Amino acid sequence: MVGLFETWVRTDDLPLLNLSAATKLRDAFFRPTSLDVQWITMALQTITPEHRDLSQVSIYVSDDVASVGANDDVKKTIGEAIFGQWLDLDRLLVQLCESCSVRPKVIREAVVEGGPSTMRDRIGSSLPETTKRGVIDLVRSHYPFYCGFPTSEL
Repeated sequence: MVGLFETWVRTDDLPLLNLSAATKLRDAFFRPTSLDVQWITMALQTITPEHRDLSQVSIYVSDDVASVGANDDVKKTIGEAIFGQWLDLDRLLVQLCESCSVRPKVIREAVVEGGPSTMRDRIGSSLPETTKRGVIDLVRSHYPFYCGFPTSEL
């Protein structure tokens, strides 16, 4: 049962998460409470070749990320340091996808304005390489984070 192996993390609960001992992990789920995603990258860097069952990394994006928009000035909008964190996460997600067959997923509440292309553009501003390569699933959740995740692929 995949549900038994999910990891639920919030930055204010665990500032540093080491997943190296969780070798039976199938799905890792992260919900950043701000634009700061360095902690997610740090946690994912602890994934080892022993994580043979890991197949998916899901990130539930906040209104802050979804509202950044698709423009050439994202670095200026969210700040250079935070933008760099997203690019680091983007590179790591590509590496995990290529080396471990881990599929990244971004989950967003269905209340985002616009259709699938708008979400793809917005997330693509923060995760450009995974979006460009098409190795990330963009999903809408029809319920808030705390209610579960009935979702639809975009």
